[in-house]
Amino acid sequence: MAFLHNPGDKMLVISHPKCVSCGGCVGICPVDALNLEEGRDLNVDNEKCINCAACVRFCPVGALKVKKDGKEMTIENSSAEK
Repeated sequence: MAFLHNPGDKMLVISHPKCVSCGGCVGICPVDALNLEEGRDLNVDNEKCINCAACVRFCPVGALKVKKDGKEMTIENSSAEK
């Protein structure tokens, strides 16, 4: 199941089944908007997220996407498995 966050014109979409809980996105986020507590799903603080997509580019399994106006934005992912 995917969850939508930050209900502005852009949204961060997390595919929890794809997420391997590596924590890389948490470390790369410039505003500390992502949180991964042990034994829990990845969460986004909607008040902090600036939709920079650094986490999307960093995710090694492609579990994060950004959508704008309901359509997935193309963002170059530097580490996702092809």
